[in-house]
Amino acid sequence: GTNEFCRTKIGIGRPRYNEAIEDFVLDPFYDDQQSTITEALHIAVKAIESFVLYGVEAAMNTFNSLTTRKKLRKKEVKR
Repeated sequence: GTNEFCRTKIGIGRPRYNEAIEDFVLDPFYDDQQSTITEALHIAVKAIESFVLYGVEAAMNTFNSLTTRKKLRKKEVKR
């Protein structure tokens, strides 16, 4: 990695079936993860909007908070 540019990381789970972390990160999502990835992408879009409007530090402080992520998940479920 590098600190030359900002990036968004989206995590939705852990490796299964004793697979290597490298394979897990680079392989396509499992079929049963589709609703989770959809939810994660909605949150990622909000985080990127926050980054563009308010800067990286404000976005990180907001979206790296477990409390914020839980609130956003509840809102997405209601949609």
